[in-house]
Amino acid sequence: MPLERIIFRYGIDSQVNNTPGVVLDVAEAGFTTDNKTVWIGDGTTNPPRLMTTKSTGDFTYSSIGKVVFAGALQAASVNGVDLSLFNISNGFVTRTGDKTFAERTFISSNGSIVIGNPAGTSGNVDFTLNPTVLSNQIINTYNQNFAINEILNKTVYGANADFVDFPAAFAWLTQKTISTQGMVNLILPAGTITVNKRLNFTHPNGDRITIRGAPLKSALPAIGSLQRTGSSPAQRNSDIQANLIRMRASYSTELTFINGGGIDINGNLNIIKDILFTSDGLPSPGGTNVDGLVFANGFFTVQRIAAVGFNFRGISFSYGSSVTSVESFFSFWTWI
Repeated sequence: MPLERIIFRYGIDSQVNNTPGVVLDVAEAGFTTDNKTVWIGDGTTNPPRLMTTKSTGDFTYSSIGKVVFAGALQAASVNGVDLSLFNISNGFVTRTGDKTFAERTFISSNGSIVIGNPAGTSGNVDFTLNPTVLSNQIINTYNQNFAINEILNKTVYGANADFVDFPAAFAWLTQKTISTQGMVNLILPAGTITVNKRLNFTHPNGDRITIRGAPLKSALPAIGSLQRTGSSPAQRNSDIQANLIRMRASYSTELTFINGGGIDINGNLNIIKDILFTSDGLPSPGGTNVDGLVFANGFFTVQRIAAVGFNFRGISFSYGSSVTSVESFFSFWTWI
């Protein structure tokens, strides 16, 4: 049977189909000379197209459900990216720059995470925390933020102090533990500091905490040199005022309490020293007589302190307290 010649309608894309008044009939063939594409008419203005080895332009296969190619070859590059880079070694492909990629594996530089199958060559990558490293990190974090392993000098009250007052300093200490290598010295500035409340100090490591004033201006007066004119209320109050003047001549730091204030020290305290405690002599807001300094339930070292003018006792050591060392303390209270 002799070969037969089949003639396609041909021309450029805009001439073959959808030219005004021209629509390919059903099964009528057309060929576009500009983009080398075969058209098969279906009686519509948008007939099917067949891609050839020389076709150019875009083809959309959105209506195709599934396509199976036997022995199809992968393109050497996509958008200028050399796909062979994805098969150099085992690992996860990571973009390292514009159109550049590399294989990477998961690592834990400090060993805090244990990684199973880090290159992903079989099964899933598995991450677990290293319990030894994790516990060490927790301990280190605790030591850096909560433990005190050195001697710290912290100023309280006064300009540019570390703490604006004792309550702020005590609150900070409650968040800390002090090791046997540590010590915290709460240091008051020279001058008169007025406190209008009762203070409470307690800390499980109080034996590593000191409260101290500025160095004395001069030696404390000998007990025999203090004024004692008599035992009547008027005489005793006169003696208090005279002796207060002498104390102020020696002490650089005076902590004066008003409105029934004072300080309760409950538990151990390493040292309290070089502070003159004074009061306006008023009872508590509820009318109860108050002591100036109350030491309870611990061991204390007291050095060069004095309490003058409190409503009841200037310095009180309650049950369970033990003074391990005493150097020159005085207590005078108002005679009512």
